[in-house]
Amino acid sequence: FWMGGDPHALGAWPGRLIDLKSSLFMAAYPVTVAQFQAFIDAGGYTERWGSLWSSIGWSWKQRYNSGAGLDGPPGWESGLAPVRISNHPVKVTWYEAAAFAGWLEHLRCAGSLRLSADVPENHVIRLPDEAEREWAARYPDGRVFPWGAEYRSGFANIDETEYKDRVGPHYLRRITAVGIYPLGRQPELDLYDLSGNVAEWCLTCWDEAGYRADNAAGAGCHRVSRGGDFHNGARFARAASRTWADPDPDDQY
Repeated sequence: FWMGGDPHALGAWPGRLIDLKSSLFMAAYPVTVAQFQAFIDAGGYTERWGSLWSSIGWSWKQRYNSGAGLDGPPGWESGLAPVRISNHPVKVTWYEAAAFAGWLEHLRCAGSLRLSADVPENHVIRLPDEAEREWAARYPDGRVFPWGAEYRSGFANIDETEYKDRVGPHYLRRITAVGIYPLGRQPELDLYDLSGNVAEWCLTCWDEAGYRADNAAGAGCHRVSRGGDFHNGARFARAASRTWADPDPDDQY
């Protein structure tokens, strides 16, 4: 598919032809607080699952959790973390998101997690590559938004009133439960919340010049973020818009 090439996208670049060589399966909704709580309850932040974390991610966890008696994201137990409602998307660092995906893959390999019979055995559960994330949002015709060619008011949890990019009257100023914007789903693939609510991490290291297939798990690079948050305008919600965030928590809370 042709990736990029949207001149109005955030982080616009000319784009190029990308060949995705494998079938791809994505969760219908972003990971929720309840799902991430299962990772915490299973000891995801303890030595038991230390091998699931990248070395730099584990060092970060040790630094931020050391002495706090905390087995979870910073602020999780004290209430300082972002809103923790079970059916809301969880908001965590890249290190934590990657470790969670690794935990799911471990459960799959151990036979404790059942996937659809359509998923080949040699597939791996992980964060999406940036090209895969854009392909899903723009499938099958290179569309501008996951639902079609134009932004439509009420189709995503964004700031529609942004003065430089006003597209409607709505701005909730908060995260919402996953899946409650059904008009804004990707109809061909039945994927929800690809635009707005919370931005989603990609596996890929950021390159300002455009996509590069660099998914080094242990690297301390900035990571690609897609979809935009509830407080962002419609430009962030465009399917080709791309930005970056620091894997460290300073950029996330």
